Amino acid sequence: MLLLSIAVAWCGISSAHAMVGEPEVATAQAKEQRVGEDAAGAAASSAAAAAAAEAAASDPPASTEPLRTSCPSADLFVIASAATLRDAPDLAGKPLAVLPIGVRVNANCERGEWRRVWAQSVAGLIGWVRADLLAVEAPEFEKIQAQFEAARADDHAARRMYAERMVALAPTREAGHQRLISVLESLGDADALRRARDALSAVRTPKVERAPGEDHLLLAVDRGFISPVAKIGPQGITSYDRDSVYSDIKGQADEQPTFFRPLRALHYYSRGGAAGLVRVLRREEPSCESLMASVEPVGMEVAADRMNGFATNVALPLAASGPIEQPNASERVRMTAWLEAALREQGLRLDQARAIMAKAQSEDESIRVHIARRGATGERMLVGVLRTAVPGEGFAPPPGKSEEIATIRDVSAIVIADEIPKRNGKHRYALSHSVAALSPGGDLSSSFAFLDYVDADGDGFSELLFVGYGYEWWWYEVWKRAGKGWRVAASGGGGGC
Repeated sequence: MLLLSIAVAWCGISSAHAMVGEPEVATAQAKEQRVGEDAAGAAASSAAAAAAAEAAASDPPASTEPLRTSCPSADLFVIASAATLRDAPDLAGKPLAVLPIGVRVNANCERGEWRRVWAQSVAGLIGWVRADLLAVEAPEFEKIQAQFEAARADDHAARRMYAERMVALAPTREAGHQRLISVLESLGDADALRRARDALSAVRTPKVERAPGEDHLLLAVDRGFISPVAKIGPQGITSYDRDSVYSDIKGQADEQPTFFRPLRALHYYSRGGAAGLVRVLRREEPSCESLMASVEPVGMEVAADRMNGFATNVALPLAASGPIEQPNASERVRMTAWLEAALREQGLRLDQARAIMAKAQSEDESIRVHIARRGATGERMLVGVLRTAVPGEGFAPPPGKSEEIATIRDVSAIVIADEIPKRNGKHRYALSHSVAALSPGGDLSSSFAFLDYVDADGDGFSELLFVGYGYEWWWYEVWKRAGKGWRVAASGGGGGC
């Protein structure tokens, strides 16, 4: 995985990094427009576009930890529609990231008109941001709107800046787009006006459109975020090449994939059926390197953080999704026994396996049992997932594993069982997949959680979507039927360090 290197600039920075030859500007607003740090434009484009031409060829030294200095620190917020994070307190400094409006940063040292900040929510990067683009209070839509209304009617630069901030802060609220359009009409900026009108149209009438040359994509929807995991083509479901879409600058708009374009609509599928649309809000960068964007539901009464499933740029021929199904008590007991058996298959003693299961059953999220449907035939499937730590100081490894693991601390397991109808109208379950993993924890830990299911490729059998967790990274997997069992058809997305 490609890791972004970042620079740490100390307060006692050399004179080569000082502000030299920077012409005076009458107001901070004028400077903001001049250097392009606050040029978001319509919501369909990002403020990061201005940073693309400024990127230097070489990467600075790596560091993602906050600096220990005597400088007083304070939490501040980005109030510009976007602000460029640089490796030095100078416009010539290499751009490291584009920080969106509203992002909280921890600021310490000052150097002239610049502040050094730690952007914990943007890959944990450390760099320099112009001080006039930061404030103690988080930006609020209504307050920015009031600033827009208070600005002189002939002060187009200020009114455009406030309108762009409104759009960047709340891209799905029409008021910001309407004000931006009115300013652009006065300015006669035809290209920007066209983009702003397109953005307002996307807010009012979201529709899914496949971009020219774009693959038929399958994206994981995970608690209000999307991440590309697979593409569907003549070879069926295959992994999405995540390494081909990264930019050297975090948040850089021009280098981002089309499916992360703000306000873009995608089909959303959950519980085996069509659930509606999701709309992209913005690219997110919660780790050193990740491939994610936040989304919101369109026309659905569901909170974004409750959304799990699949998103696609091509409609799937599926009926509407049904209600959430819950396993009954008998199915839970049966799955618990199967998970325990999966641990025994790894060589654990009966008392060890039972101690692990007892601990897991006392925890809220360690054992999850889900109901899925097989596809066209509609039979139920039980999907059981175990994620927990070994009680106490851990267990000694079973025979044959002592060379790999000194002490077992983490365990995980996945069990899948198919419903088999019987002639008397009843049914039984047959195992189709059972696997467990033992690890010493730390950077060797690995576990999974089940997200959802859907027949994505139209073969009549549902694919299963899992999210995998490592020590400092996560990813998504699409599982597909393989005879009587299952195989990983695609893996990708997510992120980490």
